[in-house]
Amino acid sequence: MPQTPSTAYVIGIIVFFVLLLVSILIANRIAYESGVTPRDPAKRKLWFWVLAILTPVLTFALAYFCVAIDIKSASKLTKFMNALYISSALSFVLYVLSGFCLSKLFPRTKLGSWF
Repeated sequence: MPQTPSTAYVIGIIVFFVLLLVSILIANRIAYESGVTPRDPAKRKLWFWVLAILTPVLTFALAYFCVAIDIKSASKLTKFMNALYISSALSFVLYVLSGFCLSKLFPRTKLGSWF
């Protein structure tokens, strides 16, 4: 795998998309509950935020253990690690913003309960 800073951003974008898709699938798999106080919206919201927390963690772990471990040059490692920190934060922000947009675009669906 190439050891350039752009690799960290690519890994962050891939993790963001995969976890957003997983979050959508989980939200659609949780059945509607009837009654006065249904708990299904809370379950969907909980899974959304659990995966939101996992997004930067997985981004950092994948990039660090797959790419950064093999970098021998200290200057290249510093550049890659800086890009990795930014990529991890960016993947979290993109995940939350995309989730917010999806929940506002589809308010009457199961995704509408994320926010």
